[in-house]
Amino acid sequence: DLLGGGEQPLDPLGGMLGGAAPEPFQLGIGVMMDGNAFQARWGQLPDMPQQSRQMRPAMGGPFSTAAIEETMRRVGINVIASGALPNSQALKFFFYARQATGPAGMGPGDIWFLLELVMAPGGIATCTMKADNAQGASVE
Repeated sequence: DLLGGGEQPLDPLGGMLGGAAPEPFQLGIGVMMDGNAFQARWGQLPDMPQQSRQMRPAMGGPFSTAAIEETMRRVGINVIASGALPNSQALKFFFYARQATGPAGMGPGDIWFLLELVMAPGGIATCTMKADNAQGASVE
């Protein structure tokens, strides 16, 4: 094709007609949610299917709430509460995140993700997620 348009029609305003690439999914960085808002949403939203995965042994890094929280925060997943489970080496976290870009919400407003994560070193990590206003494409 001499115009470089392939099989797609040309837009006289300077672009190709046809599907614009969808925005990639990203989480918002530095998002805030208070504990009361988290608890209210957690109590109202249905659970999604629980996910469990075998954890790899820790490789030189500390297995601590602070280390895990910092790693998650860097990608837009923020902690609302965390701690060690009694009589266990397992750690439990409650996280939240807000979608910044990606699939549109099911309605107006922000798209939120709430997570409960239990991690046992050398054992199983189990995650329960709840989504507010998210389409399936945001949680797959």
